[in-house]
Amino acid sequence: MKAIQHYSSSTGNFYEVVANNGERILLEIGVSWKKINQALNFDLSNIEGAFASHFHDDHFKAHKDVMRAGIDLYASPEAFEAKGVEKEHRAKILTDKTLVILDSFQVYCFGVEHDCPNTFGFVVRENDTGEYLFFATDTAFIELLFMYPFSIVMIECSYDKEILKKHVAEDTINEQLASRLLDTHMEFQTTFNYLKKLDLSKCHEIHLIHCSATNLNIRKAQREISNELFIDVITRYTEKEAVK
Repeated sequence: MKAIQHYSSSTGNFYEVVANNGERILLEIGVSWKKINQALNFDLSNIEGAFASHFHDDHFKAHKDVMRAGIDLYASPEAFEAKGVEKEHRAKILTDKTLVILDSFQVYCFGVEHDCPNTFGFVVRENDTGEYLFFATDTAFIELLFMYPFSIVMIECSYDKEILKKHVAEDTINEQLASRLLDTHMEFQTTFNYLKKLDLSKCHEIHLIHCSATNLNIRKAQREISNELFIDVITRYTEKEAVK
């Protein structure tokens, strides 16, 4: 199984999971349809479904185009109702603890803590290899602890609390925005502590997703996690974008 971060930020999120047999699922569709097509090299074959954690635009923007392209979209009823597409035949309802069984994957959804009703994380199992992938973003914390031996972990690491406090004190970030980050997104230490609880005995890569380029020292977070867990840590940011 392979995971690809195509877009990962507060401006848009789009990820791809590829099975060994070439079948694929999409996680989050929060960028334009044009960008999705370009990221996929205009190849929409072998896509078994798309899964969206919630209906905020940076995760759900391309919902109409995805369904028009003949791809089943799995999301909460609130997501489809908010966009007025609940009657579309490609709109597949997810509820907490739903298990979706596809040809090459099984996808289990679980509730997370966000300011949007029925926001989900996902545990993905590739049927042929038995590999597991963990995915969670846009959540303040994660209550559930899964004991599967994850091969890939994709987890939000949005900000560092000390950097955020510094920016509030310097008045370089809106205090209301900072408060929302604290309440609805996962801080570096929370992410790190959760990672240490997972079974990473078979894990070959950790993806830090939805990282803030200004409120997180991304390279430092990457190094700390990699050095302690001895696992490759992947982000989408360059040294120029990351906080020094």
